[in-house]
Amino acid sequence: MTPRKYFPADTTVAAVETYLRQVLEYEGALFLFCASSFAPTPDQTLAFLLAHFGSPSPSSSSSAQDQDGGPGPGRRELVLSYGFTEVWG
Repeated sequence: MTPRKYFPADTTVAAVETYLRQVLEYEGALFLFCASSFAPTPDQTLAFLLAHFGSPSPSSSSSAQDQDGGPGPGRRELVLSYGFTEVWG
């Protein structure tokens, strides 16, 4: 299962990167990708990215939000991926 972390909508991409660096204890190059296709700018908020690139939440039970604080049925989610190298092509 892929680990998940939920952030408030007003969180910036830069704050997500800072969080990842702390969790990973990593100081090298770190690249974030939205929709597995592009790198958002550090000043973009998750709310903006969710509005434009979010997808329906895969959660199927009404208790999903209560258990982990994340999106429940009928809600949208934004998936950000990260990598240590920039990959295009």
